[in-house]
Parts: sequence; structure tokens; C-alpha cells
Amino acid sequence: MRGERVVGLHFFNPATAMNLVEPVAHPGSATDALALARSLAEGAGKTVIDCADRPGFVVNRCARPYYGEALAMLEGGRGADEIDAAMMAAGYRLGPFALIDLVGADINLAATRSLSAAMGGHPRYHVFAALRDKVGQGDLGCKSGRGFVTPSAVVPTPADAATIRRRIECAMLNEAAWLLSEGGVTRQGIDTAMQLGLNFPHGPFAALEHNGHDGVRATLAELEQAAPAHLKGRYLPAPVH
Repeated sequence: MRGERVVGLHFFNPATAMNLVEPVAHPGSATDALALARSLAEGAGKTVIDCADRPGFVVNRCARPYYGEALAMLEGGRGADEIDAAMMAAGYRLGPFALIDLVGADINLAATRSLSAAMGGHPRYHVFAALRDKVGQGDLGCKSGRGFVTPSAVVPTPADAATIRRRIECAMLNEAAWLLSEGGVTRQGIDTAMQLGLNFPHGPFAALEHNGHDGVRATLAELEQAAPAHLKGRYLPAPVH
């Protein structure tokens, strides 16, 4: 087989509606093969970003904190409905728990376990008990009729909604910065991917405008100091922000 001609194109489901494509090359992929793959995707009307061949690629990796920090707060006693309400008040079309319910808790669990294994069990990819329990109980979300916030209930935006948003956005920014430090991606590409792949109002690096470099580092330091034993190391800052 001519390995230099092998490249990947990661489309998003449903491919007919989702405009994002993550092109994936292995170390031996020829430059012209990757260029051809990119041109074919762009010719189909897709937006193609820079993407390295790493676990989770861009979107699935950088999205882990959107779910993970929500689950960490749930573990700490916050309600799933109020966390979702806080993120929706910040412009996110779906809160993290509604998104888990939409995709399916079983799918989210499988993705989380896979990324955790690929990243050596790092606490940034911790598999939370609440997610395992939902799957074990068969409460998978929309497809089973019960999940974290399914059936839905209207709840008021919590008074500390800004704190909830800041925690989740800072964690997503930190994950994006870790990915950026590994090379093969760009800030703009990551932001574009998160907007197109998950319909977020902005990408993690754009969130710096809301939180600021000093604010992000202060938030991460506070979270690391308060983290329980199984999450220690989760909030250590990436070398670039």
C-alpha cells in the first residue's frame, strides 16, 4: 500500500448539514495528498481547518471540558438544570447536560473513556461517576426519554451564572491551549472548529476577551487548589494561552 497517499477526512454528523471537516495526516502522508483531500472537501462547500493526528482531533478533545466541568460541578452539588441555564444565558444554544442528552450519555461516555485511555488517564479527561451511572441505569437522554435534564424543565438563571460560565470557558481554553502547544493547529482554526462543530457562540480563544489572561490563570489556580484528590492536576495551565 502507498502509505504516503493515505489521509483522513473527519466529517461531522450529519455530514450533509455540518460544514466542518478536520483533515488528518499521519507522519508519512504526502503534502500533495493532504492538499487534494482538503480541496475535495472545500469543493463540497466545507470549511477545512488545520488538524493534527491526535486523540479527539480538535472538536472532540477541546469539547471535553464543556461536559467535564459541568459534571465536576454536579459532583460538587450543583444542579444540572442550573448549570445548563447559566451556559444558555451566556449564548450557548444547549447547555452541557442537554448536549449530553441529545447525543446520548452512552456515546459521551464512550468518547470520554476513549480519550482518557489515549491520554494516559490524565485528570483532564476524568470519567465521572454520574455519567457512568446514567448509562448503567439506561437513562441515556433523548433516545431513552430520561437523562440529566430530559425531560426538560424551565429553571431560572442562577445568580452566579457568570462564575459557572467562567469556570467552563477557562477549562475549555486551557484544553485548547494544551492542544495548541502540541503543534499542528492554530488558534483561529480551533475557534472556528468549536463554532462550526458544536454551534458555540465563540471559540475558546475568543473567550479570552471575556475572561482575560490574568483572570483565566487565577480561575485555574483557584480550581486546582480546591480540586479533590482525583482531579488534582486537572487545572494546571498550559504553556501557551
